[in-house]
Amino acid sequence: MRAREDVDGRASRPAWPFLGRTAEIRAAVAQLRRQGEPGVLLVGEAGVGKSRLLDSIVSRCRDEGMHVVVTAGAEASRGLPFATMGILLPEPAGDDTANIFAAAAGAIREAAGDRTCVVVIDDLDQLDDLSAALVQHLAAVAGARVLAAVRAGVTGAPAVTALLRRPFVQTTEVETLDRPTVGALLTAALDGPVDGMTIDRLWRVTRGNPLFLRHLVEECRASGTLRRVGEVWRWMGRMPIQRGLRTIVADLLAGLMEEEARALSYVAHAEPVPLDLIEALVDPSVLVKLEQRSLITVERVRRDLLVRMGHPLYAEEVRARSGEDHRRSVYRALSHAVTHTSSPMDGARLRAVTWQLSAGDPVPGDQVVQAAAEALARCDAPLAERLARHSGTTAAVDVLARALVAQNKADEAEELLRRRMAAGGPPPELAPVAALRALNLFWNLRRPAEAEEVVRAARAGAPLAGEAAAELAVAELALAAFGDGAADLGPAGLACLSTGVRDGVIASVREPLQAYLDIYLGRPSLVVDGYASGRLGAPRVWSAMGAATAPATCRPSPSPAVSTGPSPRPAPAIGRRSNGRTPPAPPCSPSSWASARCGRDGRAGRCPTSGKPTRSSTITCPFRSRSTCSPSTRPAWRPSAGSTRAAGCWTTSPAGFPPGRTCTTI
Repeated sequence: MRAREDVDGRASRPAWPFLGRTAEIRAAVAQLRRQGEPGVLLVGEAGVGKSRLLDSIVSRCRDEGMHVVVTAGAEASRGLPFATMGILLPEPAGDDTANIFAAAAGAIREAAGDRTCVVVIDDLDQLDDLSAALVQHLAAVAGARVLAAVRAGVTGAPAVTALLRRPFVQTTEVETLDRPTVGALLTAALDGPVDGMTIDRLWRVTRGNPLFLRHLVEECRASGTLRRVGEVWRWMGRMPIQRGLRTIVADLLAGLMEEEARALSYVAHAEPVPLDLIEALVDPSVLVKLEQRSLITVERVRRDLLVRMGHPLYAEEVRARSGEDHRRSVYRALSHAVTHTSSPMDGARLRAVTWQLSAGDPVPGDQVVQAAAEALARCDAPLAERLARHSGTTAAVDVLARALVAQNKADEAEELLRRRMAAGGPPPELAPVAALRALNLFWNLRRPAEAEEVVRAARAGAPLAGEAAAELAVAELALAAFGDGAADLGPAGLACLSTGVRDGVIASVREPLQAYLDIYLGRPSLVVDGYASGRLGAPRVWSAMGAATAPATCRPSPSPAVSTGPSPRPAPAIGRRSNGRTPPAPPCSPSSWASARCGRDGRAGRCPTSGKPTRSSTITCPFRSRSTCSPSTRPAWRPSAGSTRAAGCWTTSPAGFPPGRTCTTI
């Protein structure tokens, strides 16, 4: 196949000329070059040329020495975590992704060096939730600039709104081509002058949509309606009745040979899919023909060749034309191929089980449980829940309970965990269940007394060791830190956080807890350096733990000693969760001293005497007490005399804070 000989990223894009986008390219590259400003989100109708524009911007960025990483979303793989993110994941990624975000941030920083790093995502709205979270993490922690494209009408998709809200991107509308540009495009594509009346007609019919124009020209050349008369191309005959782009795409697909249609169906239901897998199902010569017609593309991701549909419209039309029986047969063939292919495939077991279930085929319960556990380890709790519900075994219930806790479906999780503990078992087996139940009761259900009782009962059994002891210790430490026992904590209490905790949901508590306690014990520089290096990051499996590391938005007292200004590397700050509640962060304002731990507004405090960024590492004293404040109480964070390089009183904004919240005095 031609793709095996020369594939580099998205090099198999259609060969039609690309014209009329010089201004957009220059503006996008200039914006990506400017640090401290949002990246670029290209928005336009289907077929307007967003992907070709992305390619041109990518080429210009690389020419200017930027480090560029390109990926894309795919509707067919939205149910599989990180299915399209292979290029961003550390190699090998493995199944345990508890530290995947930090590893990805470290890898991309190392690859970029001192260069500007740009992460490019086509079809942003089709990213799965975890892939979208990874992109946000890279933008917030690794300083990556985001360049993305999305179809008009789907800017409300979660992946899009998340990037716009931060904001990591700024919208740029991609307009259709004007009449002169359409004329130049036709002249270049047809390699000769085009009659002015023909240009006018084609421009009016296609409304300047490049993909529509290309398909219409190819169709009319094939029928003889558009032909060369002397040296000039002319439209001879009647203009077609106003046909839409989707109608032309449908007609194009309807004319495929049976083998070609079958190959497209496999790709449309599984993209991005390894080339080896598709070649096990259809003759490679069929794929060559489809690639030559730009109905599919082949891209290289490290050592792998992945096949995608040439345009999302093609995939949508293929899936829309597939009946239920046909879809089942497609998934059945895919699952058979993935289990019998000799080439290794990332997430092969998870894909095989998911496709088997989509085909309606029976799957052994142990395989379903293994796939559910893998989905949870890959941070896809919704998929883990769906898979675990297919099996009623004890192991499946354990995975289901963890997946429910990770999604904050607390009531059902509590019922499952309560039943599991009531069923009894060896203490080493019940300790992780007790730890998870206690954390769910405390954080999700806000029932701290019951959580403490669960932990006490688990401790009252036989002595624990190893992972069971470590996981229960994490729950104990969380209850102490955010309950009434924080005053008794010392550095020795953090020992359990450095030991191995295999349960991904419990492990999600570890990083925010570690960060909070390091600050509490007067070691904030460890937190700053941890986030800056990528060793610490937002929790992945249990998303609610992000509340424990949410950005704290603070402001100076009326006599400010801290002024605001842009910071090249703002310091993280840790939001305090009290009484099972996380106060909402107030709106950012020009006077905010705001952390950019989650990239909230990209501003950090500056000391007016030196003009240097004020980082948490400048705090030299430990937290010496905690106090309870009401919304009307002004001081919340107060540095002791001589404890910081910037004197003054830092206070959390009281807007929206519940009465009786716990604040920290230093």
